[in-house]
Amino acid sequence: MQRNPETTTSNPGTARRGAIFHVSYEREGADAGYRWYAREKLTPLFAFGHGLSYTRFDYSELSVRPDGDTIIAAVAVRNSGARAGADVAQAYVSRAGEGGFPVRLVGFDKVMLAAGETRRIEMRVDPRLIARFDTSARNWRIAAGTYRLAISRDAVTPVLQADVPLERKVFLP
Repeated sequence: MQRNPETTTSNPGTARRGAIFHVSYEREGADAGYRWYAREKLTPLFAFGHGLSYTRFDYSELSVRPDGDTIIAAVAVRNSGARAGADVAQAYVSRAGEGGFPVRLVGFDKVMLAAGETRRIEMRVDPRLIARFDTSARNWRIAAGTYRLAISRDAVTPVLQADVPLERKVFLP
């Protein structure tokens, strides 16, 4: 149903005009936003994390290692353009070889770089961002296996990827 902006408003502090309409969020479920697009194998026009800049950035030298319950990812970010600028490197985790495990944003770091400058950044992944809720055991758990960490410019464009093995971990409620 299309709404007429002259007769419908939802701006806080202004009087309501027109009918109230309800939005159903049952379609996305727990996989909201970029996770729904990934689950449905769709590519949005502007992916989550998409940004614009007056310069270009390159990623290299990705290293990923487990550290106890978590993952530490380090990457070199280089401003390969002619102007100073800021970039937000994003880290996403998925289960290697398992399409049922949703891609999850697990870290990001904003870095300001002069033209030609390179800086190594490090992101520590909170293990609770990888865990899934086990309804039968009523706790959060990380299943043992290989996980893929991707450094990306947005939720659909991985630039660098590495696999990391993780042991089973259970988090008490």
